[in-house]
Amino acid sequence: MKTKSLVLVMAISLIGMIFLSGGCKKDEPQNLADIAITEMNKALCAKCGQIKGSDLCCKPGAVKCDKCGKDKGSPGCCK
Repeated sequence: MKTKSLVLVMAISLIGMIFLSGGCKKDEPQNLADIAITEMNKALCAKCGQIKGSDLCCKPGAVKCDKCGKDKGSPGCCK
């Protein structure tokens, strides 16, 4: 449960940083949801779905999801 809360806090922080660093640009506006998802995916391990560098990242013996192959219950898991 702590991991999902951490991911939520990270996502909110990223969206806040995007708004603060955006400034007045004349470029096409970007979809903030796509940017947040891209940044969140950079923070998640592609192999196990946990937050990179956390105690749970690539932990041996973790139960894998049948659909996506990532650790069950991880932020990167499909469920």
